[in-house]
Amino acid sequence: MIAILITLLMLVSTYPLVRLLLGNRRDPVLTWTTTLALSVGLVSLLMLWQGLLGILIDWRIAAITAALISLLGWMIWLPRRQQSANVAPPLNRYEIGALGIIAVIAVLILFNATYWPPAIDDAITIYAAFGKQIYHTQTLPQGTLYETYPMLVPLWYAFVHQVAGQLNEYLAGLIPALLSLGCIGAAYLIGRELQDRRTGLIAALLVAITPPFAHWSSTGYVDLPAGFFYALTVLFLFRWQRDNRPQDALLGGIMAGLALWTKNNTVVLPIIILLWLVYVSLRRKSLPSIRDLLLIFGGIAVTAGAWYAHTLIMAGVLLPPTAWTDQAQREITSLFPYLSFGQYSLAGAIFTPGLLYALWRLLRRKLADRAVIHLLIFYVPFFAAWWLLASYDPRFLLLLTPLIAVLAALLIADLWSNRVIQAVFVIAVVVLSAQSAYIAVDHKTELLRSPILSDAEKHRIRVGVRYDMAQYINTLPPARLLTTDILLPYYLDSMTALTGELPATADQLIGVEYVVLRPQDDPLWLADDSPAFEIGGYRLYRLPSR
Repeated sequence: MIAILITLLMLVSTYPLVRLLLGNRRDPVLTWTTTLALSVGLVSLLMLWQGLLGILIDWRIAAITAALISLLGWMIWLPRRQQSANVAPPLNRYEIGALGIIAVIAVLILFNATYWPPAIDDAITIYAAFGKQIYHTQTLPQGTLYETYPMLVPLWYAFVHQVAGQLNEYLAGLIPALLSLGCIGAAYLIGRELQDRRTGLIAALLVAITPPFAHWSSTGYVDLPAGFFYALTVLFLFRWQRDNRPQDALLGGIMAGLALWTKNNTVVLPIIILLWLVYVSLRRKSLPSIRDLLLIFGGIAVTAGAWYAHTLIMAGVLLPPTAWTDQAQREITSLFPYLSFGQYSLAGAIFTPGLLYALWRLLRRKLADRAVIHLLIFYVPFFAAWWLLASYDPRFLLLLTPLIAVLAALLIADLWSNRVIQAVFVIAVVVLSAQSAYIAVDHKTELLRSPILSDAEKHRIRVGVRYDMAQYINTLPPARLLTTDILLPYYLDSMTALTGELPATADQLIGVEYVVLRPQDDPLWLADDSPAFEIGGYRLYRLPSR
């Protein structure tokens, strides 16, 4: 309970600073969405700098520093606060229904994220594994491949584990899930700022009922968290373009930096911002002020600069060569991914016309549509980079979900007066809501059979008998082990685990004392030996000393 309380307090630590930056206008969605983003960024950066400075990474240093910053913010903001009297028009029945659907799906996603331990490959082998490593070693990962991935989410995992005093996969799962759900709030804010509240609510609803969003939000992957920060970059830069407030320029830069600090495929974002600034300059017929440029790019440097400098020094590259660019599907069908990739279901039939409508709206108004141009400048270049380099995996497009939802919402909002459109959209929402609610929770049969499960039972359901194999191995003395199972090492405590294929002869395993094979693996030269332990087709062999 104490760990939960401390974690929640850290997630709202920047609230007074956000109120200072946003002014005294009462805007709960904007305030709390921005607070979540800045608080997550602050704590992770405080832990990062401990590692960069050679200090053992300790949650107490980060928590106390964040608390002091929060206290300073309260001391500055409280004397200046004013009561505003912004009265929003009442919600109609459609808007109330949309909020109800969003709330239900959000609760289901949070439940799934905090009830089940992680189970998908990269969620375990990269993000959870690095969080566990930082927790145990209190240092940043050292290496030249996946160790160069941004560490915002793994550092939060480590923070939660340290606060709890043990590995707490359930509380740790809350962080990426909340950041993923932030995409809903970000889509609402963008739609509202660009057009009106109805557009914002439609955009938020579309994000929530998109089946891939319902699935990936609780997995521990960082595509949607990065999309949250990406969308807030779009929001605050639009506000800066419209109102010319330096605070929005700073927040836009910080959010861009946090996107870079969450997933490294957002490395294109500074280039996109430069392209967008060219558009702004042409529209205004004047260059942005030096002050605002420094605020935007200074925000990026403060949040992401240290990590990428560290990556360059450690590995000599900004991005590790982990993308399978040779497998990119540069085809006509992949230009329409929301239709060609079936997991989007009816959402694809809404998103694709929304994008086409935005292009038509742009041409019809002869480049005078600021809202559409703003969205397309941030959407199209990232999509083009995906199509050219990474179109083998539609998951990477999750980052653009808030933006494509707003584009679709602009179409629906403009056609809302048509009763047929209303009826068709309501039917689509009902179907997608049911589908997404079903997808949002895993292992429903097991939950219905036994809703109260032990930690071990949950792991067995999620990752199978490899968990029992790991528990047996943890009873053995420390040694070196080779396994063909990439997930198994995460569950080992004292063994030094190597992953890879079984070599042709035992002579190629000098220094390795154990081998673990999966059920589908051919034992090769181990076939004549009896396994030291076997369960569910997993076999542990002890190698003779050499």
